[in-house]
Amino acid sequence: MFRTETIPEIPGYIFVNDGATYTPLALKSPTGTRMSFNYIRDQYEILLQNIEGKTLLYNYGHYYSDASKLPIIAEGDILQIDSNGQNKAGKIGSGDLVSFSIPEGGRIVVFSPELNLAYDSLMSDSLETYVEKGAHILAVGKSGDTFKITNSERFKDITDHWAKDSINQLASANILKGTGNNLYQPDKNMMGLDFLILLQRATGITPEDLSASGEKTVSFKSEQPITRAQAISILADVIALTGFDANLTAEEEVSLIKDFSDLEGIDQELKSNAALLVKLGIFQGRSNKLLAPGDTMSRGEAAATVLRMLKSIQ
Repeated sequence: MFRTETIPEIPGYIFVNDGATYTPLALKSPTGTRMSFNYIRDQYEILLQNIEGKTLLYNYGHYYSDASKLPIIAEGDILQIDSNGQNKAGKIGSGDLVSFSIPEGGRIVVFSPELNLAYDSLMSDSLETYVEKGAHILAVGKSGDTFKITNSERFKDITDHWAKDSINQLASANILKGTGNNLYQPDKNMMGLDFLILLQRATGITPEDLSASGEKTVSFKSEQPITRAQAISILADVIALTGFDANLTAEEEVSLIKDFSDLEGIDQELKSNAALLVKLGIFQGRSNKLLAPGDTMSRGEAAATVLRMLKSIQ
């Protein structure tokens, strides 16, 4: 365990205590210093001190836990703050949509596997979020506080579906909606209008924006399924409107799609757009090396494709 302290008799330094030695770090400014750690903060102490007749808050120290050695949190596990008041942390063993039970005054913070902030209950209106496999959960509270973590099932028909994680991630971000009665119907055809609405929620780009850009496939009726070719064209236009530049070369336009066996008769623009999406890892072929441009896109495929697009252009 690591702890940082200041020593009033030695101003201008922060001391890192690993239990055996003190490492001094010079202050870089009147209020802070900087050092890289592969640890997440476990607790900090605030003390009241009387200094020159004034009662001041004094940040006495920080505690650190080795993130690589945190216990695995399973479905239904409870994190409880011990009598020493130190916050509790754990690691998620499998990605899923989870909900939290948080005591009054408590706080849950989720860090991605790379230790980037992914969720903070103080900053969110929801006690439900998607948590990646390997993510870190920190429970902040007072002695005796208990926090329960349970898997959340927003859609009851995706439990064993291959696109479950994509659907849950988009649903937790309020990007994706179901079809009613706690169903998503992942194998049902994605309708063209629903696909445009999904993209609008994900990126803020409207059908009107696409029309202004020259896209010709945006005039869908709500009951008309979208084809994979139409989805490729629209996704390429959305990416262009975000300002993202994939730097696709002429050689890549050929090499990235050369293994698809069903491209004969397809216009060059669609081939270029398909190559772009393949390069970014957004679009995948079906079995037997088929791009299947004339096939309809399922709702599960739409969720997975839009999530991959969001991650690729971030």
